[in-house]
Amino acid sequence: MTATGENGRSSSAVVHRRTTSSPLTIEQVHTRAQLHDFIVLPRVIYNGMPGFVAPLDYERRQMLDPRHNSFFTHGQAAYWIAMRNGRPQGRISAQIDHAATGPEAADIGLFGCLDAIDDGDVVNALFVAAEAWLRQQRRKVARGPFLLSINGESGLLLEGQQEPPMTLFPWHPGYLDGRVRDAGYALVRELLCFEYNRMDVGTEGRFERFSSMRRHAGITTRDIHLDALDADMELARQIFNDGWQDNWGFTPTTQSDVRALTAQFKPMLFSDAGFFIEVDGEPAAFMLAIPNLFDVAAGLGPVPSLVGWLKLFIRIKRAKYRSFRIVLLGMASKYRSSALRAAIAAVMVEELWKRGSTLGIDRAIAGWVLDNNPLAQSLTRIGLRQSHTYGVYEKSIVD
Repeated sequence: MTATGENGRSSSAVVHRRTTSSPLTIEQVHTRAQLHDFIVLPRVIYNGMPGFVAPLDYERRQMLDPRHNSFFTHGQAAYWIAMRNGRPQGRISAQIDHAATGPEAADIGLFGCLDAIDDGDVVNALFVAAEAWLRQQRRKVARGPFLLSINGESGLLLEGQQEPPMTLFPWHPGYLDGRVRDAGYALVRELLCFEYNRMDVGTEGRFERFSSMRRHAGITTRDIHLDALDADMELARQIFNDGWQDNWGFTPTTQSDVRALTAQFKPMLFSDAGFFIEVDGEPAAFMLAIPNLFDVAAGLGPVPSLVGWLKLFIRIKRAKYRSFRIVLLGMASKYRSSALRAAIAAVMVEELWKRGSTLGIDRAIAGWVLDNNPLAQSLTRIGLRQSHTYGVYEKSIVD
């Protein structure tokens, strides 16, 4: 299948490279069967590697199938698989996000879904296919990896391979960084992720100071309203876009993206998992966390049996979650450079601790913050641990 959205066009070119052992073929995905092979490829080549845990195939399909992912309401993409001797060797995507803004948006194309064996010929051939497609879309720079936009899974995992698996956090082996650089790509940004851990013995003491800051600054919080979820999520989207609009690589989150995220995780949402922070009654920040699907699906495998799906349903209904992924986190731009920035960030962490203690949650991970964002230092000072580092790469693809 060629996955296209607005004004999409596809290329049926097949790239061939020969190694000393056997020919390598890069095949574009056109059929449902090929899409299935594309989805399951990481677990085929990474199975047994320390730290790798395969996600649910169903969840991956929601993210990659044009019939399910809202990205295709404002973007287009194509997928390729590298094959040798009938065995998968790697995969890659290339995509254009028409929601992207800024003076450089028209020149930048994206790549993503980069997974491969430790073979430079495989990685180079995949990039040849993706770059050719992006040039057909008249793009001058390839940037990535993203699945499928910067608002999805972002970056190549540089540090954190041994961390417990987390929903919407991509996993890559350490060798891919070198292979990407060898293909002519330069690391342009690092994305830093931070963990809140309830077992941190120093956490509770720090919150006495945070509570005092909250009272003096007129800061209050309120839960999301599940009976008015669409309205609250739209308000959260506006805060997110306003707060992040000046950041490198910013692409606005669309209404369709937020609706799709809400629909996908609504069975696992509850009011304590999302909240607004208000200053003198005005919304100033928002946070939404979703349960870690790896916890919920533990032991069921990437393709659960009928009994496995029943177990998963029961676990979701019981809502006994141990770890969370913070999927939306934003602060209104008017507070970003004010004296209240640190206080608002502190209240976010305090709320996480209180809610986590009540619900029995051990950890939550927020991703991500740019390496040059002062917020990264603030998060470290208030007690969060940097858990993962992801890299974003660029390359000029002008002929």
